Formats: sequence, structure tokens, C-alpha cells
Amino acid sequence: MKIYQSYKNPLIKRISENVSGIWKNHPLSNFVDIDAINTTTLRIELLCNSMDNESVNIENYPDMILKLKKVSSNEIIYHELTHIIDEHNFFFTAGRSVMELHKLINKLQNPNDKKEYIQRTLRVLWDAYINGRLSKHGIFVDSMNNCLELLTGRNHEGKKDLNIKTEKYLNKVWKSSRLSIDILISIAKKIPYHRYDLL
Repeated sequence: MKIYQSYKNPLIKRISENVSGIWKNHPLSNFVDIDAINTTTLRIELLCNSMDNESVNIENYPDMILKLKKVSSNEIIYHELTHIIDEHNFFFTAGRSVMELHKLINKLQNPNDKKEYIQRTLRVLWDAYINGRLSKHGIFVDSMNNCLELLTGRNHEGKKDLNIKTEKYLNKVWKSSRLSIDILISIAKKIPYHRYDLL
């Protein structure tokens, strides 16, 4: 992957150099499809609103944009780069291209349907899958308990059985070293998003 470095903005240049160093030392980069990743260019863009979350934008793939805060931690950068690794991992995508993968995920979003909540669950599970693998290499982004809270909310009363089921599946995802997007979707369908405080 080529990381585009802007020499006009010293801050973006410094962040780009940091991202480049993290990419070279990423413990999961050996799981990437070399042919696919070699055609990709990554540009760094700074988020203007501090409330926005770091993310990777693929609208103009193979050009990707890594959106970061001015003070994004290295752990967050590792996390976002792992999304790119997964998107270029033949086993994870089950042979789909990056664009086909995101079309599959976007089909799960429909505001008038429970599928919207399946997509939310899927995103939390994918993040947990990433964070669990990174934690095995001493890179701690977030805890499994925080992922569980994202799925269930702070108020657990009256949902004990649902929470036990959710925690069981989340624990399986967290500890896994090799999952596909299809497996994550099937798990997301078994534990539909039940944060009623956000519905």
C-alpha cells in the first residue's frame, strides 16, 4: 500500500510518516492479499469536528482516505489499518473485492427493517474481532466489556438471558484469530442489536 504524503501541511506529513511506520510494523499485515493491496493508495485527512470518529473512506477505491483526529492514538491507527488489512484478506472477504464487501455490508442497512440493527451489531463485532487480535500483540484499543456495552447499553435489567447470549458470542469473536465476514454476519443475526436506548 502506498501512503500518500503531503509536503504542504507539516502536521499531515508528520502523521503520514507515523502511519507509514505503523503500517510497516503492523503485526497482522502478513494476512493481506499483496496483489490487491499494492494497487491501493492511502491519503490522510484530518477531521474538523472533534466529535467525529476515525474511519477509512473507500468511496474512490483503490484510493482510500484515512480520517484521523490531530491527536489520534497509535492504537486507533492500528485499528483502522486492520480494517484495511481485513478488506484485502481473501479469507475474511470470502473472495470478494473491497467494493463487493462494502455492498454486502450496506445491504444490511435499512431504517425500516431489523437489518439496520444487524449492520450495527456487525460493525461492533468487526471492531471486537480487530481489537481482540491486536490485544494478542500487546496493542490495546478497547476492552471486550466496552464492546458488550455498545451492544447492550448501560441498563442491563430485564435482559439477563439476552446479555449472556451476546457475551458468549462476543467472547468467541474476541478470541478468534481467523473469521470471515460471512461468519460475523451470521453471528450478528443471532444477537440482533438490542440497545433500546438508541432505537
